Amino acid sequence: MSTSQSKNQQDLSAWEKIRLGDLATWKEDELKTAIHWFRQAVSLVLGIVWGLIPFTGLNAFLTQLALNSIGTVVFYSSVIGVDPDEYGGHAVLWQEALGPAISMFMLAWVVTYSLVQF
Repeated sequence: MSTSQSKNQQDLSAWEKIRLGDLATWKEDELKTAIHWFRQAVSLVLGIVWGLIPFTGLNAFLTQLALNSIGTVVFYSSVIGVDPDEYGGHAVLWQEALGPAISMFMLAWVVTYSLVQF
């Protein structure tokens, strides 16, 4: 990649880099931010859906955790197309924003369930 292409890639937003897929180059903090917001969005959607269904209990929580984890791995491996080893491995990227994602899911799930079911 030439220096002009590299310089132009630094000016791209995260959304533009996601659309470029594996053609984009990512700084570690940009990648972790993209993973963070992806996880937040997935957690919010799953929390609302689980509250509307109503899907409750440990099975609901573990299903959300599995779907969120699988989605995150697919996101950074296939959609963005980064090599996890360049950023510390799968474990580092998988753990990124896991705590806030669980919190977002729990909040959305409990609030939606409480509003719809009671």
